This record gives sequence, structure tokens and C-alpha cells, in this order.
Amino acid sequence: MALKNLKYRFGTSAGGPNLEEGLAWLAENDFHYTDFNADHSANVLSSWTDERVKAVRALCDKHDIHLGIHTLSAVNISDFSPYMSEAVDAYLAANIDLGKRLGVQRVIVHA
Repeated sequence: MALKNLKYRFGTSAGGPNLEEGLAWLAENDFHYTDFNADHSANVLSSWTDERVKAVRALCDKHDIHLGIHTLSAVNISDFSPYMSEAVDAYLAANIDLGKRLGVQRVIVHA
């Protein structure tokens, strides 16, 4: 029983050109927890149509994958730097909004 549940204690980052490829790898290798970054390539914040969100949610549900978003740590200094704090707030809000749409369990930010 303990070994059966052990697979739920490990995770990885879903990298690659798009999240869907990373989720497919996770499913094939029996991983159930992952985080991804929505700042680059096909995963960029502006690329998430309603259809894509629905497809990713279905893939996660089908394979019992618990998804999270991991924001860039580069925003650390910007959150209190003059003129940058509003941009950081908008960046974090956009990640949180995407997280809500995807039904993620966590949004990891660096304070």
C-alpha cells in the first residue's frame, strides 16, 4: 500500500514546447504532480484559449495530474521597485487568473 501511494509524493516540471506534451510524458511515466511556467513558447499567458484550457483540464482529470503554475523569480526586485510594482501586480494577477481557469492547485510566487 505504501509503495502504491509513493508515486503521489513525487512530481516534476512540465517543460517542453507546450504543456500538453509535458502532461503526456507525466501520464506515460505515472507522475501526478507538476508545475509549469506560463512565460515562454506555447505556454505564454496570452496563448490560452478556452478550448485549450478545457483540453488541459480534461487531460489532467483523465490522468489524475495535479497542476500548478510557477511564476518567474525575476519579479522579486520588481515588486517594490519604482514604476515596476504595477507591472508585477498585473503579471501575478494574470498567472492567478490563468490558474483559476485551469483549476490549478497552486500558484508559486517568489516574495
